[in-house]
Amino acid sequence: MDVEVTDDCEGYGRCAELAPEVFTVPDEPDFQTTVLRPSIDEEAEEELAARTIAAIQQCPKRALRTNLDVHF
Repeated sequence: MDVEVTDDCEGYGRCAELAPEVFTVPDEPDFQTTVLRPSIDEEAEEELAARTIAAIQQCPKRALRTNLDVHF
């Protein structure tokens, strides 16, 4: 699956708490989340993919996207 952050991100950091291997939120200058791993093999990395989906679902600004056919 592919993962991206939209410009709606306000850097709450919930995603980085749930999947720190995938997301990071810098302290400065804009606090916008950065995707460290823009592509995840959901079959080979099932647990990481599940945490990434949870992070996407829990984003308060709905600023995270994936190409998977899932509805939040």
